[in-house]
Amino acid sequence: MANTHALPDTFAELAAWGGDLWAAFCISTTITTPGSGLVLPAFATRGYVRAGNGAQLFYVNQPAVTVTLAGGNGTYYLLLQKDLTTPVSGWTRRGGSHYMWQLTGTFPGHPDGGLVFASATVSGGNITAVTPLVGVQGPPLSHQTASNVVITGGSLSGLTTVNIANNYAFLDQTGFHVLDHTGNDIAGLRATVSASGGTNRWGINCDGTAPSYLGGTLQTVGTVGINVAPTTSRAMNINWIRANGDGIAINRADNDNAGFALLFNNFAGSIVGTITTTATATAYNTSSDARLKHAIEPLTDALTTLAALRPVRFRWNADDSEGSGFLAHEVQQVVPDAVTGDPDAVTDDGQVQPQGMDMSKLVPYLSAACKELLAQVEALTARVATLEAAL
Repeated sequence: MANTHALPDTFAELAAWGGDLWAAFCISTTITTPGSGLVLPAFATRGYVRAGNGAQLFYVNQPAVTVTLAGGNGTYYLLLQKDLTTPVSGWTRRGGSHYMWQLTGTFPGHPDGGLVFASATVSGGNITAVTPLVGVQGPPLSHQTASNVVITGGSLSGLTTVNIANNYAFLDQTGFHVLDHTGNDIAGLRATVSASGGTNRWGINCDGTAPSYLGGTLQTVGTVGINVAPTTSRAMNINWIRANGDGIAINRADNDNAGFALLFNNFAGSIVGTITTTATATAYNTSSDARLKHAIEPLTDALTTLAALRPVRFRWNADDSEGSGFLAHEVQQVVPDAVTGDPDAVTDDGQVQPQGMDMSKLVPYLSAACKELLAQVEALTARVATLEAAL
């Protein structure tokens, strides 16, 4: 198994019941026998404890603290408990820690939510021996801190609970839960994990009104669907209801005009278009730098081109609304680069695959035609001036 896991991989393994991590165990402990007295020198312990009648496995990370035993001579059993507050009958807690202890003549067994990991022998008012009672696994399967989980070996199969800082998380058939130290779901952090039909699928639906976040870089393989099933022909597919809000909102976080709201690159990675915004307007830009062009010459005979175009009025089939413009296949015969697609093209299932048109491609012809008309007007004006002068 790889040493690092993407979130879906981890969840898939967490959801597998049974496996090689079913029993509670101790990852590491630094407990030692003191020279004299009843105070165990500060020691740290990490391990996994069972809770919920064995259905949940909790990761516990106890930093180094001292433990003072009291009660006379005999055998003291040391317990690693899943939280910092829940009392366990017959056990005394080292305040503010996951450690508990009990003086008894027989092994007390592992209580729900706890792991008896060591014993200490007291004789003559001194701790004379410390004995580990569970095997220490190495290398550790995982180490959970407040900011990350490090997978360092072994397998996650059967692991159903991990510790998040001072809270706890576990995965069961009903979902992924994040609990506080009292065992209650933390609002906004509970997620429902489900498989929506088929195989090898998983999903997370977070409860609560607070937004959900994924930190760092999010990388997806395949298509992404937002409120709609993704299709194999699109990298992302977004479906929204206009009456309920907007499809996509791009908001500027500062008032700096640098940078692009959207950036479009070609296959080689060169910029071919951008969408930029200011405090008041939006610009849709396509590449037009002179350094990207060659064989540059004036556009001529623009009036003839415009005369060949046929502006029309029409109604749309979809909603019978009115429109004005051109018919793409007619424009394609006059200004080919203004039109995309082929006339009468259909999809594999026989649906219309419409042609599209970029109206901005007609602007150069409009500009050139205006210059041609201006030249004609200037010539006629000069001719009229000459005729008037001859009278």
